[in-house]
Amino acid sequence: MITVLLPTYNSEKYISQAIWSILNQTFKEFEFLIIDDGSTDDTERVVKSFLDKRINYIKKEHTGLADTLNYGLKIAKHDWVARMDADDISHPQRLELQMNYLSDNKDIDWISCWYAVFDNKLRYKFKLPEFSDEIVKNLVLSSSICFAGSIFSKNKIIKNNGFKGEVFEDYDFLLRVKNHLRFYNVQEILYFQRKRSKSLSRKDFEKTKNIIYNIQAPYYYNLRNEFHLKSENEINVCKGWREFIFGDQKKARKFWNSLRLNLFLYPYAVIAYIITLSSQNQFERLRKIGFKFLPFYSHLIPFKEQLDFKQVLENLNE
Repeated sequence: MITVLLPTYNSEKYISQAIWSILNQTFKEFEFLIIDDGSTDDTERVVKSFLDKRINYIKKEHTGLADTLNYGLKIAKHDWVARMDADDISHPQRLELQMNYLSDNKDIDWISCWYAVFDNKLRYKFKLPEFSDEIVKNLVLSSSICFAGSIFSKNKIIKNNGFKGEVFEDYDFLLRVKNHLRFYNVQEILYFQRKRSKSLSRKDFEKTKNIIYNIQAPYYYNLRNEFHLKSENEINVCKGWREFIFGDQKKARKFWNSLRLNLFLYPYAVIAYIITLSSQNQFERLRKIGFKFLPFYSHLIPFKEQLDFKQVLENLNE
């Protein structure tokens, strides 16, 4: 048995699809814990229109996502907790495939999967690294886990002080526990993330990248031990990328300059280096475009085929 934890806040428009995608799972044995973080729209009515006995709907005062997640973990009936976001869709076999892997691999504490981004159709797929060592290594710059498509051990999360912060609570937590938990990503698309239509204003973008830069700061004093990076070149490449995405263009260029001719071993860094030579306004525009496609280390590929997404959507309308 597992608990599926779905936090929600003002999600009346899409939450019914999210709920259906869980109720239609091939894996049937779960508690479906929906925590309403003080919604002021019609979310409660939509949730209560579902009469499935597995649903446990709780509405509380608005305290934010991290607090809502921690509250859900405390009252969840089972140790294995599957995350779900209120405007996304899980593949019908998501829970079954993830739980089968956990059953066969007792050393894994956290499992997620590849995911796809959609609006009216599939737009991109993100192919995340498979094994724990590579997942941890990629955390040096951004999350290499599909957080909302994850199943993790509730007790391990609570033992490590739960989720913190107003935003990026998942990335912050993964950085804190990266060398204490074992991770795995199923190499199939099992989660569909709805494309967020709101673009970041300049003010919001500056705030966002500054928050991430500060979250990363305590781990950048010893990248060799923190993320198992082996060479000085690899370390300086990562430091350059961090400055390029979240920090200062001149500092990024300084780190990449230290590689001398070895920089050409990293073609994308060469392109980014050239971008740092542009004016500040041009640099900021190009950086903001690239920021939308984090995690950039993933194989982000435009969809040419529809996969079985149409069938997934049809199942939600039964």
